Amino acid sequence: MIKDICLRVAQEDSVKGDWCICGEEFTVWVDASSIATGVVVESNGSVAEDTSWLHAVHEDKHINLAELDAVLRDVNLALQWKAKTIHLRTDSACVYRWIIDTLSGQTRVHTKAVSEMLIRHRLSMLQDLVSEYELTIDLRLVQSHNNRADELTWVSKRWIDEIRKATEPRELVYNVATEHEHDSQIQTIHQSSGHPGVKRTWYFVKLVNPTITETQVRLVVGDCEECQSIDPAPVHLKPGRLNVTDTWSRVAMDITHFGTQVYLTLIDRGPNRFAI
Repeated sequence: MIKDICLRVAQEDSVKGDWCICGEEFTVWVDASSIATGVVVESNGSVAEDTSWLHAVHEDKHINLAELDAVLRDVNLALQWKAKTIHLRTDSACVYRWIIDTLSGQTRVHTKAVSEMLIRHRLSMLQDLVSEYELTIDLRLVQSHNNRADELTWVSKRWIDEIRKATEPRELVYNVATEHEHDSQIQTIHQSSGHPGVKRTWYFVKLVNPTITETQVRLVVGDCEECQSIDPAPVHLKPGRLNVTDTWSRVAMDITHFGTQVYLTLIDRGPNRFAI
């Protein structure tokens, strides 16, 4: 991967030649993808500067909002070159329409996106930049394959395939080892706490390892031989009433687990409901 980068920089880097940039007219290209934002600043047919910014790992920004952010980044970059006339090029039809409506002032920007207020805030910032620096914006919509900033926002598929091949076996071994370790941990806690049910076992397990899920606990408890050796209650029960009118003529009992201790609970089904 590093060799490929060095080779492409040496052969295909568009920023080369005499470092002599003059004038106040620049062509800027913008693009955004799910992984990065790229901009290219061009003067008199030569690229003066190009750069890209990777998105945050957990960033979940809509592509249209990312394209609009790329426009603001590119305008700010052009201002550092003392630009007064900016020929802006984008391949996003939505962003193109937003900027045209904002700068022309002929119609109100129409959007029903969830990030509507964020979009309007960015368009207002762009309008303020144009007004404050007396910029002339020439905006055009181009095809993606003609956008010079497009290459800055994607990763070679060959790199992705090589990374996937190199990491998949390790991830598989890691996952199997981790699941086995979790199962042993759940089984130990389940046995030491007196073989409680799934909910109670999961409660004790989370105190030790919060990453273990209820599904993992359910599978381990379901395979517990000691729990399976206890005869379950009959499936078909005769209808009727358990309550009786005489004291101590019928009792109900159950085993209660509290911590690691086991308690036998005895309750009279008569009118006094006496419990031991």
